[in-house]
Amino acid sequence: MEQKHVKTFEGSPEPPDIFEPHLLGVELLSDMDGLFGAARRLSATGEYPLGAGELPAEAAAELEKHKGERSVVIVTPGRLLMPVPAPEPGAVNPSSVEAVRKLLPPDPPLVVTAVSYTHLGALLADKTRAIPFLGFLVGFASIGHTVVVFEGHPSAFESGVRGSDVLLVDSGMLPFLPDGWAEAAFAVMRPGARVLIHDRPTFTLKSVVSRDNSRGWVPPKPGDVEANYADCLLTVLAIGARASARLASGEPLPNLADFTTKPEELEQLAAQPFNHYELDADKVIEAVLRRAGWRPYSLFKTKGTVDVQLSTLDGAPAGTWKCSVTLSRGEHGRRQLLIER
Repeated sequence: MEQKHVKTFEGSPEPPDIFEPHLLGVELLSDMDGLFGAARRLSATGEYPLGAGELPAEAAAELEKHKGERSVVIVTPGRLLMPVPAPEPGAVNPSSVEAVRKLLPPDPPLVVTAVSYTHLGALLADKTRAIPFLGFLVGFASIGHTVVVFEGHPSAFESGVRGSDVLLVDSGMLPFLPDGWAEAAFAVMRPGARVLIHDRPTFTLKSVVSRDNSRGWVPPKPGDVEANYADCLLTVLAIGARASARLASGEPLPNLADFTTKPEELEQLAAQPFNHYELDADKVIEAVLRRAGWRPYSLFKTKGTVDVQLSTLDGAPAGTWKCSVTLSRGEHGRRQLLIER
């Protein structure tokens, strides 16, 4: 890969806190697609590509030790490739591995790209403070996914995300992405690709929906997993294959993946930050009732309706559906809620 320097883009002034995201100054090389292709090969094989930049002797020796191993590869603003080795099989707590597998199952292996804060000084000081979800990225690499991280500069954005299956964007870097970044990403990623935003303050994920998706998706509410589940349940009832659902106090909640067979809807559900079997059915019932207008004084109310309003990426309406809700008492006086489209 023969690379030539083309241009230097200056960044914004550095803030006093080295870990505060800001517009990074970057280098533009003659073949940015080739650079990111090399980064992905390094992530998958551990082989540092020829022509990808001269490494200091210490760094080269460290790379040699990890040859053949999978890694997360950080493309620095100066366009060096910095691998973060994935742990060896068996070196990680099985519960942590299982959590990563649930977030992004290993079959099939995916191309994952992350946009995050890659300031070299911050990376050298503490990679996990610079890239708050680095642990998940390393987990993804360890189970077989190819993972590359860069800063998302407009001069490299399309090259960086081209051919990806998943794009994970650090909310701290959103102000510095190019205009129309999401639509640009969907245009060059693989069919059915997912775009997720990682919210730094709440450490939660939300899905981004393409403008040309005629039926949008309700984004998650930060920090309230039962409310997230309730919104997703109403969404799949409004647009999915099944038209009704029954919730019961003290019983397991339905798996929302059973409500649709459409790949794009299953992908949106897979991106949600909850596991249905870990949620409290009573809290979900309360969330739906609030959406339907129940208040603490609604002691004798048993029926209501919910408007499910969806929107596209730019906030344009994508349609409104109505669901009816019927509250009743089942065995032992437990609450039951029937929701119907």
